[in-house]
Amino acid sequence: MPTIPTNFVSTPITGPKALQQLAHQYGLGDKLVVKPVYGTFGEENYLVDLIEYDFNPSICDIKPDIIIQKFMPNVKIEGEYSFIIYDNTISHTVLKTPSILDLRTHQMHGGTSQLVSPCEDDLNAAEKVLESILMLTGEKAHEFRIDMIRCETTQTLLLLELAIGDPIQYLHLLSEAQQRKAIHHFIDSTEL
Repeated sequence: MPTIPTNFVSTPITGPKALQQLAHQYGLGDKLVVKPVYGTFGEENYLVDLIEYDFNPSICDIKPDIIIQKFMPNVKIEGEYSFIIYDNTISHTVLKTPSILDLRTHQMHGGTSQLVSPCEDDLNAAEKVLESILMLTGEKAHEFRIDMIRCETTQTLLLLELAIGDPIQYLHLLSEAQQRKAIHHFIDSTEL
């Protein structure tokens, strides 16, 4: 499964030196995103620049488990793709872009969303994630969202995160007929 370089930390981050050691140990680079494993709406997501020593002390308040990811600049250029999944099938895809002042794509932080028709390569990348979930768990994916960002060097989509149980389904971007179809897929997936 193509993923953004990521490390999971089960202890609190005590300060910038601890974060710098983790970034070096796991080869995550000098620009990082630090966030909780379980979070909503981009809350407690922080961008850290280890070269410019840009460290928000609130990072020390994030309760474990914590995700540390290499920052992917393309989130600010192209945006983040969200594949909405019902009953192991892609229902619709949304491109979310952050405001110029933030890296978070959620509307609460100034981000915008638009319905898109992904190209075949992008759909294949999302399908690989679905196949990997089935292979790893033995279960089909029912209702969740796959968030992916394009790698600048390979131009392929990489897994950013899986959002399970997120109430935001971006149905407001769909036509009435598409909404009915998505809702039926959602109901079918929850009955499983």
